[in-house]
Amino acid sequence: MKVLFICNNDPYSKGNGLCTAVKLTIKYLKERGVEVRLLCAVSPNHDGPQPEYPLSRFIFPLFQPLIDANCFSFAKLDKALVSEAVAWSDVIHVEEPFPLQIFAIKEAERMGKAIVGSFHLFTENIFYNVRMSWCGFGNRLLMNFWKKYIFDRCSHVHCPTTTVENVLKSYGFKAQLCVFTNGVVLKDNLPQNTSGDKAPYKILSIGRFSPEKDQITLLRAMRYSRHSKEIQLSFAGFGNLLNKFEKEASKLMSEGVLKYQPQFGFYKFEQLSRIISESYLYYHGALVEVEGLSCLEALRGGVVPVIADASLAATKDFALTPQSLFKAGDPRALAEKIDWWIEHPAEHSEFSARYADSVKNYLIEDSIDSMIAMYTAAIAATK
Repeated sequence: MKVLFICNNDPYSKGNGLCTAVKLTIKYLKERGVEVRLLCAVSPNHDGPQPEYPLSRFIFPLFQPLIDANCFSFAKLDKALVSEAVAWSDVIHVEEPFPLQIFAIKEAERMGKAIVGSFHLFTENIFYNVRMSWCGFGNRLLMNFWKKYIFDRCSHVHCPTTTVENVLKSYGFKAQLCVFTNGVVLKDNLPQNTSGDKAPYKILSIGRFSPEKDQITLLRAMRYSRHSKEIQLSFAGFGNLLNKFEKEASKLMSEGVLKYQPQFGFYKFEQLSRIISESYLYYHGALVEVEGLSCLEALRGGVVPVIADASLAATKDFALTPQSLFKAGDPRALAEKIDWWIEHPAEHSEFSARYADSVKNYLIEDSIDSMIAMYTAAIAATK
């Protein structure tokens, strides 16, 4: 079985959720004996791994700083290279709904190759970042474009969550929808959670500093928390909203709302593992989220989550108790949940263990089984 992954992003140098999923999937497919090649933008790290079919990077006038801030990249279309890559494959796996994938699908159709896709991105992710989240018509128009030119031409579409499946069903997607997680690696050498039940109570947020991730609600919630002076906030990520968050954090410190200085940084795996092990709560306020692998990383470390209950945020499905859910975008509601967990240490200890155990339902090994079954069915459908 020869599988060609088609992705604008270079998963070896980028740090967003899509790239993490692609990198892990390719690694574990190869370990299972599947022949996998990657068509994507060339990695800027010349000493590191490179795609088998490297494409030049495309620089967008005006919008490139915003694209870079969201740790995304686009590749220039090289028709000859794409045709060569598709000809090698038994099945192509499109990871994004952009022009590169549209051309690759045309070539796969011409050559009679199997076509599958993964749904990693809601249209709202794009419209939030260009400050047009209010544009429902634009979201519907773009989704219908993706449906017609990308996903309806796939035999199977991988949906990381039932939330994604339900959205695609509401749009009448024609492909067979295959629901299984992107998956996480269950490591045995993670540090034990040592957060304890005394100040400072560390609350961690992981993710890009972008509008749809809604980290600002966590900062604003501190004004309504009874325990704000016992809390230390930590934001692991990057993005063009960093200055806004730092200014809000400075106000909270200068006004005496917070005693402990909030921390902002982009961390390597070992550093982030240590921060996770010291965290009492994990905040996931995303208003739009296809799955939320960063939340699973925190749960794996025994951190109890507080998650936004948003209609387009699949992460809410990880919650094991109503005390882990709050009304999306509502700082008062969030503060109530944070205070409840601080004031109920016994329940916190119980759910710390339960959340860590729940990650076994999202293992990468099970995802690879489902991925291979999807490829097998797609190839059989072309015979």
